Amino acid sequence: MDHALMENRNGLVVLERVSQATGIAEQENALAMIDRSGRSGSLKGG
Repeated sequence: MDHALMENRNGLVVLERVSQATGIAEQENALAMIDRSGRSGSLKGG
């Protein structure tokens, strides 16, 4: 399963991760990528 964190203004990929489908991989990777991004401003998920 491929996961990408994208910058909203230009649609650029900021972070990317690959994981095995476990049923909760999407949620776990989303939280990990947000933590790793180091952004303190507001983020939108989709």
